[in-house]
Amino acid sequence: MHFHFAQQVFYNLFKHIRKTNLITLAISCISIVFLLVIKLFIEPQLQRCGHCKFPIPSELMLVAIGTVVSHFVELQDNHNVTIVGSISSGMPPISVPQWNLMSPMVTDAIIIGFTSTFLTISLVKLFAMKYKQDIDYNHELTSLGVISLIASFFSSIAPSSSVSRSMVLEGAGVKTTLSGIPSGLLVIFVLLFLGPYFSVTPTCVLSAIIVVALKNIIAHLSHTPKLWRTYKRDFFLFMITFVVTLVLDVTIGLVVGVVACLLALTEQQRALTITLLDNLPGTELFLHGRAKLATGELHSTKFLYPLTRSIISCRLIGSLNFASSEQLESKITKVLKEHESRLGSLEDFEYAVNPSNTVSADPILETQQKHQQRQKQQNTADKRLSAAEEAYRRFSSNLDRIEMSQDKTEKFYLEIHDKKEYAPQRFLLIDISGMTDVDPSGALCLSTVHEQFYSIGVILVYIGDLSQFRCLDTSKWERFPSLSLSYPTMYDGYLACQHALFESMVTLHRC
Repeated sequence: MHFHFAQQVFYNLFKHIRKTNLITLAISCISIVFLLVIKLFIEPQLQRCGHCKFPIPSELMLVAIGTVVSHFVELQDNHNVTIVGSISSGMPPISVPQWNLMSPMVTDAIIIGFTSTFLTISLVKLFAMKYKQDIDYNHELTSLGVISLIASFFSSIAPSSSVSRSMVLEGAGVKTTLSGIPSGLLVIFVLLFLGPYFSVTPTCVLSAIIVVALKNIIAHLSHTPKLWRTYKRDFFLFMITFVVTLVLDVTIGLVVGVVACLLALTEQQRALTITLLDNLPGTELFLHGRAKLATGELHSTKFLYPLTRSIISCRLIGSLNFASSEQLESKITKVLKEHESRLGSLEDFEYAVNPSNTVSADPILETQQKHQQRQKQQNTADKRLSAAEEAYRRFSSNLDRIEMSQDKTEKFYLEIHDKKEYAPQRFLLIDISGMTDVDPSGALCLSTVHEQFYSIGVILVYIGDLSQFRCLDTSKWERFPSLSLSYPTMYDGYLACQHALFESMVTLHRC
């Protein structure tokens, strides 16, 4: 119905544009210019000079002038200008609602009720954010319910906030809802005594007041470039709601905006983000690759030791549920690929921990260039091994904070000697402090991913408390010898992985 009405409005607008009443158009333009001049130039100037500490009632002045001019010039009779028309005097009688109309009207009543509530809450949030006020939603909903109950006995329309009226009141300098008392008394006074006098007020004057009042909403378009740069989701929500409201109807725009917000929130719940972190050498800080230090400079993402090349730190943010769990494996794989692309392949590290890889080339095919390259790689491997030993000695003073099981360590050594080809090269530290929720589907997916990556030599170590998620059963998860499944801080897990990796590296190097 609303879409059909909007189509008819635009269709008739362009169909009868040549029949525009020039007098009505002129009155509208003059009224808009009159209001804008007072609000944008005269009123701010008077307030800066201190001559006027209250808003100028330009709307009331315009209505009074328009009514007087219309009365004496007889705009409707002489120039066919549309006026308000007859206003019946007196208050409507008190009557009990007719319950027999409930059945055919229940659908429309629900739609109107939700629409009025959404519109009221939206305006409440708009002005609360603008004037930095707290919102008591229970108070707002209770007030709306009481007003609706009382208004039903006076055959009035469903109560709701009005965008145009709210903007008019804001433009007039109104700060509290006490403005409703004089407004209500004035409406009662007009209904009882002044109705016939305002019957000649041109409707174009009232339309001009609404158009000028809505300029503050149109001014919000100036914030869209910044919104596009900072948060594109809100940009699209704003533009969709704005265009639909402007083109079709306020009610349709409100419904479309609410539905779009719900869809955006649903999609956000599916969003699972894994951010790659780097340890700032010499500190316990783990920062994103693009994070800035206090000096304003980007911290270096280069790893100083071959140990750290195989320890990958990341942070998991979001909810691990049935909708987002399918992304977990691909996200972790993407993090591993990003790590390798930023730090290069692990060939040099493998060469350093396993000298048996150095196979002499065929003397016939070997050239002087290959010999120099192999010699350079050997020197680099020796330097990195020395650097690793120095790193281990430097970090060994902090290892007393981490509980290591001696029997597991000895068992690990025996397994390495028996199975020398097994040399895990990567540890993935996952900070789960940003994980808000895990449902059974997400728990099953995490368990599966943990086992899959463990089988290919990527050891997942968790930073945070896994026990807070009751759906997770970690009792059967594979654990790397001498390592716990989780650690309280990223630095603790980092040191533990360094220790385990160094021990395996030295053991394989000596074999």
